[in-house]
Amino acid sequence: MAKPTGSTANNDEILALYHEATRLDPQNPEAFESLAWFLDCHDLLDEAERAFRNSISLGAGVGAYIGLARVLAQMGKKAEAIELLETNYATGLDPEVEKAKTELLSGEWDPPE
Repeated sequence: MAKPTGSTANNDEILALYHEATRLDPQNPEAFESLAWFLDCHDLLDEAERAFRNSISLGAGVGAYIGLARVLAQMGKKAEAIELLETNYATGLDPEVEKAKTELLSGEWDPPE
């Protein structure tokens, strides 16, 4: 995934808005998932993991699971990422999950060396 560009000030403002959205609607899984993707794109992986987990606990769908698996893989937790997808999505039933598993197993999401 390409990393976004832009000024740090803009990124700080955007991050503040995502946090505000989760504060105003703390039961909204999409708010936490959006925050998590933003954090992932900016290599704030510990925070992204927490936001994805919050999103999932609130009922988010497949995108949050894929995002969490991606973050876990980037953190060097590949086995946990694979288990997450295989435990929550039956093999072969969701093309998005199958694509994510292929990318995960190929090492595409591995942490940089």
